Amino acid sequence: MRDSKGRAFESETVVVKVNVSVDRSDHVKEELLLVPIMPVGVGITKKFWTPFVNEWANDTALKSNEKASAKIIAVDLLGTGEGWSSNAAPLSLDDWAGQIEELVKSEMRASSEQQTRPVILAQGASCSIAVRAAARLKREGVDLKALVLVGPPPSYFVDRQRPAWLENGVWNLLRGPIGLALWKSVFSKRSFIADFSQKNLFADSRNNMDSNWLDSLTAHASKSDTSRFAVFSFLSGFWQRDMRPDAKELHSVPVLLVFGDDVTPISSGSLRPTTQATRKADDFQKRASWYKAHLKNVVAVEIIAGGKNILPWENSSDVVRVVKKFLFNI
Repeated sequence: MRDSKGRAFESETVVVKVNVSVDRSDHVKEELLLVPIMPVGVGITKKFWTPFVNEWANDTALKSNEKASAKIIAVDLLGTGEGWSSNAAPLSLDDWAGQIEELVKSEMRASSEQQTRPVILAQGASCSIAVRAAARLKREGVDLKALVLVGPPPSYFVDRQRPAWLENGVWNLLRGPIGLALWKSVFSKRSFIADFSQKNLFADSRNNMDSNWLDSLTAHASKSDTSRFAVFSFLSGFWQRDMRPDAKELHSVPVLLVFGDDVTPISSGSLRPTTQATRKADDFQKRASWYKAHLKNVVAVEIIAGGKNILPWENSSDVVRVVKKFLFNI
């Protein structure tokens, strides 16, 4: 597929049956279109959602109902996986949100014989992409079913924009030889990926950070030097924009917030002079309160035990469970 600027990206589609009765007065079959948005990170591709998709597709309860279907489309964001990549300019929040918008509209055009209701899901900082994409789709008149934000970032990442001089300064430093050297000597190494994942992503890295995770990320990071441009765009802060104007446009869209009970801002835990228990409580309260204040239709907040910052991978069965419960009761 290509986005509105002609930049190519890869998507992967899974069609599964959904255990839900759709009682529409006009007798039009309703199809759910689930679009999960991957996080941007070293070696991460659309395969990030594989455990979630497999859990959804293999749930025996889902196969017992023929009244409705769901299509799940996992996509490589621009600059990741098999997607378009370049160091000519940084990738921005609008680049990634526009890609999701184009994907959803393309799928809806192809499903003209039935009512398609998109569901936008995202993990971590990519929740900003989800909110921006959802707002753009609403402006286009798309009837969104719901928005699911898994581990959305703290408010200080999404209520302001990083200064342009800082964004451009970091990008210009990393886009050239220095960035390439760092990528080859540090970021793409299995030891770095393992250490970062253990400290920041997994709640139980000893049991859940398996070889599939490390092999996949290391292989792609080592194979694709150009994927560094998406990561460096992210590190430069081009995804950080004030979410509140977009949130205002989503007042009628049901929203689910999902957190792991061990959620922390990535790489910032050591900066807070509080106990771990206090930090967790404060983080839950502040994050949930902020999103509920600005996304006016937050229907539910789910807390998953034994989860941290990579729930769709580490806790896929729990995420599928709470998403299904939410979607099939709104």
